[in-house]
Amino acid sequence: MVVNLQEQNIAAYTLRMRQLIDDIKVEYPDITRGAVVLFGNFEEERYLFRQDSSFYYFTGIQEAGAAAMIDLSGTATLLLPQLAGDREHWIYSPHPLDQETIKQFGFHEVSVLGHPCAGYQPQPFFDKEHYTALLERLEKIIAGGGTIFTIKPSSSSGYVYQRLILERLMSFLPQLKTSLVDVSDVVAQLRRCKD
Repeated sequence: MVVNLQEQNIAAYTLRMRQLIDDIKVEYPDITRGAVVLFGNFEEERYLFRQDSSFYYFTGIQEAGAAAMIDLSGTATLLLPQLAGDREHWIYSPHPLDQETIKQFGFHEVSVLGHPCAGYQPQPFFDKEHYTALLERLEKIIAGGGTIFTIKPSSSSGYVYQRLILERLMSFLPQLKTSLVDVSDVVAQLRRCKD
């Protein structure tokens, strides 16, 4: 079922992802293999969910615990946590996140992050098996000499969940640490331009 999303400027997300890749290629011309990885926020009990602003800026996705991987050729994959039971029963999404709908957001495929997690929401201190699919993708890129571009500023504030997820992933995949390139400045420059 394809949902008509014309009331929103869905095309902007595709253009933003493409622009991010183009700007990274300009900023890092010697790096030809790799991918951009962005992470959404997690839900917090008793608080209305609010997506990470940069994740939302590039993807338009409101799903908690989601990740986006965009390789340097522009192929974009949306990775979602695999929850126990029916996703629609627990999670509200303004748009169904199926293979057809995500194409309108500029993604080429939707996949799970890993094995099912207990309950109805992903947690920041996730177990390795909940992110196995993402870890396998990252490991393949790194083994091929690729670079992982992400938001990992050195400041003491900002992007808390993004940095927490990266620290957790590095505990499972230590070689990730030497393959990371912080693109916070590239992201900030792009976000200054309001479309």
